Amino acid sequence: MAPSFPDLSLLKPDFAGRIAARIIEATRELVLPYFGLPSGSVEVREKADGDLVSKVDLMMQDRLAEMLAGVLPGSRILSEEMTDPRSVFDQNRDTNPIWIIDPLDGTSAFLDNRSSFGVAVTLCLHDAPISGWLYAPIGERMVFGSVANGGWLRGACIGHAHGENARRRQRPNGVVASGDFPIDYRARIEGLSGRLFESRGTASCVIDYLDLLSGSVDFLLYRRTLPWDHAAGVLLAGIAGGSAIRFDHGDFDLGKWNSGLLVVRNTELFSELSPLLPTRAELAALQRTAN
Repeated sequence: MAPSFPDLSLLKPDFAGRIAARIIEATRELVLPYFGLPSGSVEVREKADGDLVSKVDLMMQDRLAEMLAGVLPGSRILSEEMTDPRSVFDQNRDTNPIWIIDPLDGTSAFLDNRSSFGVAVTLCLHDAPISGWLYAPIGERMVFGSVANGGWLRGACIGHAHGENARRRQRPNGVVASGDFPIDYRARIEGLSGRLFESRGTASCVIDYLDLLSGSVDFLLYRRTLPWDHAAGVLLAGIAGGSAIRFDHGDFDLGKWNSGLLVVRNTELFSELSPLLPTRAELAALQRTAN
């Protein structure tokens, strides 16, 4: 007999606010006490893909998984720090609902005592994000919201605050994760820098999306589209009046992990920034080198 789930239409702003409070509580308890410690104080190992995972990542993963499964009994959890997250995703993507979490985005920055780290949580239903939370503890930046109930930035609706916070710029300012691009595509994008746009490299996806939502950057350009990195941010950007498009011009897809993504804070920016999307030949090169 299939498990029965709560009526998800009941996920009102107070639900999202309660989850936000518990994410903040867990971060203060399990993450911040380890921030600023001397190098080597936190146990770390290297994952198969070369990324680092720390004791703090795993403690946060366990706390969030327990808390979120308790909120919606019968729901599943997908976390970046699982042994084989791709298999977990493929086996559970049709299970509803599913929580996607990044317990500590920016582990290297955290271990180096830099502030560019945070936590991302997304609730998905029928293969689509419906609620999302982004939290950066240094600076106390929390954004949360849902497709049905709008978004809240420190208690204010993102859709209202977003345009007011965006700075007027001569050229769009964004985040370009060019280190993941093939040589020819990277060279072309770097050639456009300074003329078409201004940019910085990616800090962490949580920080990047929070900067987009606050208006301090106008766009984000990535090759890797892992769901724990992007599901919450894409959802919240859409709530705020922005949009995301894959390099093949499709919509964001939880199942496509190397499809490339251009995210803008305002849909009017798409025409101005369309040269950032790969040409047909560049897209073919990207697809050949995809994992």
